[in-house]
Amino acid sequence: MSDRSKVINTDYYVISDDFRLLDFNQNVKDRYKGIQLGDLCYQATMKRDTPCPHCPIAGNSQNDCPVYYDPFYRDWVEAIFSEIGDGKYAVTCHPANGDARSMFQRLKIDDLSLEGNLLKEYDSENIGMIGGYCEDSFPLYYVNERMIEMLGYDSREDFEEGIDRKVVNTIHPDDLPQVTADLGNHYYVGMKYETTYRMPRKDGTWFWTIDRGEVIETADGRLAIISACLDVTQEYEQQEARKRESDASASKDRIQSDIIEALYSYHATVNLITGKYTLTVGTGMEEFIRKFSKTDDYAEACDLLLSNVLPEYIDEMNRQFSLEALRRQQNHRGHIGQMLYAGVTAEGIGWFEVNVFMGVDDEGTPIASVFGRDVTEIHMAQERKESELRAVTARDQLLSDITKMLYGYNMTVNVNTGKYTIIVGNGMEHTVAYLQAHDRYDEVYQRFCQSTDALYRSRVAQIMSLDNYRGRIENLGLVGTEEFLEHLPDGTDAWHEMNVITGFDREGEPILHILGRDVTEAHEKADTKAQLEIANAANAAKSAFLFNMSHDIRTPMNAIIGFRNLLEKHQDEPEKRADYLRKIDDASTVLLSIINNVLEMARIEKGTMENDETAWSAEQFNDTLYSVFHEMMVQKGIEFTRQVVVNNHYVFCDPIKLREIFLNVLSNAYKYTNPGGKVNMHLEEIPSDREGYVLYQTTISDTGIGISEEFLPHIFEEFTRENNTTDNKIEGTGLGMPIVKHLVEFLGGTIEVKSEKGVGTTVIITLPHRIAEKSDLVMHAGVELDPKLFLGKRILLAEDNELNAEIAIEILKEAGFVIERAEDGQICVDMLNQASSGYYDLVLMDIQMPNMNGYDATRTIRALPDSGKANIPILAMTANAFEEDKREAYRSGMNGHLAKPINVRELIKELANILG
Repeated sequence: MSDRSKVINTDYYVISDDFRLLDFNQNVKDRYKGIQLGDLCYQATMKRDTPCPHCPIAGNSQNDCPVYYDPFYRDWVEAIFSEIGDGKYAVTCHPANGDARSMFQRLKIDDLSLEGNLLKEYDSENIGMIGGYCEDSFPLYYVNERMIEMLGYDSREDFEEGIDRKVVNTIHPDDLPQVTADLGNHYYVGMKYETTYRMPRKDGTWFWTIDRGEVIETADGRLAIISACLDVTQEYEQQEARKRESDASASKDRIQSDIIEALYSYHATVNLITGKYTLTVGTGMEEFIRKFSKTDDYAEACDLLLSNVLPEYIDEMNRQFSLEALRRQQNHRGHIGQMLYAGVTAEGIGWFEVNVFMGVDDEGTPIASVFGRDVTEIHMAQERKESELRAVTARDQLLSDITKMLYGYNMTVNVNTGKYTIIVGNGMEHTVAYLQAHDRYDEVYQRFCQSTDALYRSRVAQIMSLDNYRGRIENLGLVGTEEFLEHLPDGTDAWHEMNVITGFDREGEPILHILGRDVTEAHEKADTKAQLEIANAANAAKSAFLFNMSHDIRTPMNAIIGFRNLLEKHQDEPEKRADYLRKIDDASTVLLSIINNVLEMARIEKGTMENDETAWSAEQFNDTLYSVFHEMMVQKGIEFTRQVVVNNHYVFCDPIKLREIFLNVLSNAYKYTNPGGKVNMHLEEIPSDREGYVLYQTTISDTGIGISEEFLPHIFEEFTRENNTTDNKIEGTGLGMPIVKHLVEFLGGTIEVKSEKGVGTTVIITLPHRIAEKSDLVMHAGVELDPKLFLGKRILLAEDNELNAEIAIEILKEAGFVIERAEDGQICVDMLNQASSGYYDLVLMDIQMPNMNGYDATRTIRALPDSGKANIPILAMTANAFEEDKREAYRSGMNGHLAKPINVRELIKELANILG
């Protein structure tokens, strides 16, 4: 190879006239990996399928030293082609020296016109160059270091990322439409253009640039635009400033003329030395101007003017605007006087305004500028407005008088600004004091919303919200009246009547008149009447309830007493004894159910319920309900069926409340369905819009006696029954369905009742449940009782009631326990404290006891210093049977809870769980 291969940064190779590589140096070998002798030069070096567009051998260029962009160099390259004979060419390639200068000349910058002359003053090294493919958003093709620097980027990579490799992002968005128009939408090789726009820098600032460019064909055969850009911000702004100054100067006279034409009928410029004047005519006052323009002498013109002025204004006009008066003021500058006067016109009396300004002309001569105009319409409009204002003032006075007579306050609110004024009436001192302490309506609005009772708050907020009136007040008038209960700062309540009236103030601004008054006394009178009616209705319902309760309670009590007497007489007859005991048990269950319903309604009305959720199986719950009623239904001759159709078998629920809901409904179906009838229970899962939840819909239908159309709307009212016990021999309090409805709604569900007299009743209950997994279930294993399990176990029984204590002692002794009794909580604590550790095995604790209740006694025991005594099992056995009572028992430190009356099976089972 030739010594030329040793030249640094120079590629050298020999090409045949059919573009075959015959020789190349090490630079070429290193740059173009895998290149071989015999390869086609445009394939090996430029990855093209056809000869390069700049290649002289292919006849594509008249220049033997073309400059082109080489993607391997990532820069502009200058190639020197030399013919060496026999159809061979030597080619030397190296980076173009000063690519900006080369491209600058290529684009023929000296051909630029006005803006191009600016470029001539700069060295071409200051030219930023950038290229983009002629495609959507102009993908980046080339950029030089100067362009990267001009745009404020630190590196080529930073620049490419900053513009998202799109040249369109180097053009200010506001200028893009103009640049697009300058370039057009048709690109071809050799097309040149020139345009001016702003280029945004990385930091958000921008500069003005002149962009001169040309379309070229790239090595891969695509079209690209190469642009030379120069920062001309300073020159551009200077040019714009000169243009603005020129425009301002040219328009000064025009503006003055336009102002006179728009605002005045004439402008007289008076030379105070000669007394002569010139006249510039505007619009109006044509009759006066015809007279005024007959002379150029200002004194004569004033006489013509005064001939039409009403006598009462002549002296004042001479004093201010005569030539002598103006000459006395010639050393002043600016506005020296204005006057409104009346004069005679062809149409009658007109009103005119004259203004005088003092100054000097271009030669320094003192002059007066007299401006005049016809203000008849303005004057008449002002008089009408004053008349209207007098009417408004009278209206405001009337409104003030009405407020003081009938209302506590009248607040006038500007709908647009929220500013308000207040007229004080009589009473409502607390509200008036608050309104007078503020001037911002939003504070007043918030105060009313906060102090208004929650039942009325949304309606008051609606009627007082300014947003409801902005942009849509069309007519004057009353738009709303509300009565609401207001909670006053002193802790008392008052009934407040608010009236809102829309209107406009004297400036035409939309306003609200908000008038308020205290109507507590009137409301209380109406309330008393309504409450009397409600009380009478309630008393009637409660009387009916007490009648039913008296009968319903006496019925099972009579049964208990009667069968107890029969049991005493027939002790030696086992069959009768068993029958009497079973009937006593049934009557006791009915009595307990009646009492529980009354207590449950009291608890609901007190608002002490809580949702105690646990995981449960739909089938297990359904089986429990079915098993409770199946035997009863069979014995009465009722066909009882059930179905379960669910996809999610495990859910979280409050089983106690669910059991109470469905036991009440199924109990009604049992009670009101005659032998031979049918009861069906159908559980179905329906879709829920709430993620992670399902809806269980349970339909319980019967073929019972049904409910009349008249009574059906009252089915959920407390103490109401369609028929009392004496009518249909069925016990009940009239509380079952109200309890069901309260519980269903508390759990977030719905209940619907359909019924027809003599046909039957259908109850549909839909409840939401959070989905659970089988692993969430708490499994309770059964207890296998060892007959000797309780022998010798010692129980300390805390029970103040003698009868309850006797029953408990006998039951526990039969199970093998040794029992010691404490009459109250304090005695219980003392007995345990005085006994040796381990003496007692368990404490059965009542809750309601004198001296110290069961909760406090338990807390005291848990605090004993002897750990054996402090940790003794304590089981509540109490008539405090609600869920909150159970939770309080556990919070106090007890191990379990059993409700009275004592269920022996449950008691023995619980004792076995604790002591087994």
